[in-house]
Amino acid sequence: MRTPLVQVEKPIYCVIWSPDNDTVLYTNEKNICLKPNTGGTKVVQWKAHEGLVLKVDWNASNNLIVSCGEDCKYKIWDAYGRQLFSSNPYEHVITSVAWAPNGEYFAVGAFEMLRLCDKTGWTYSFDKIQTGSIMKIAWSPDGTICAGAGGNGSIVYAHVVDKTISWSNWEVQLAENNK
Repeated sequence: MRTPLVQVEKPIYCVIWSPDNDTVLYTNEKNICLKPNTGGTKVVQWKAHEGLVLKVDWNASNNLIVSCGEDCKYKIWDAYGRQLFSSNPYEHVITSVAWAPNGEYFAVGAFEMLRLCDKTGWTYSFDKIQTGSIMKIAWSPDGTICAGAGGNGSIVYAHVVDKTISWSNWEVQLAENNK
């Protein structure tokens, strides 16, 4: 059965389900909108960027939202629309963002740029790459590899190193790609 959940006059560039599957997040021009899946419930929306909001991602582990837009910034939000972090504007439009599965970090893509940030917005790694704009970012299920789809037809990938996992009396650190 098909039922229209939302009908707006402008293009929607991104849509994603909330971690609890009760709400749909979508973008509408400069706004982020949260539409609960229950009838008669009001849409919550806030102005997120000065330009179009191009991509959003909502992490199930930390319940945080990361967004990017034509204002050349990426931002972190809580599920109530409170801004927790805003980057300084970059030289080019930020075209993609994606949380790692564990919610501890996320990747940011733009024209010939791939950046790894922690959940507070602090940058771990910044790489200039020859890909054109990174249009889509995908994480491996274990959160150790990030892949980006480049506007020039290339796919790039990056390994997260210096990652530490503790369990019982054991601690393991990923020092290099396979070490």
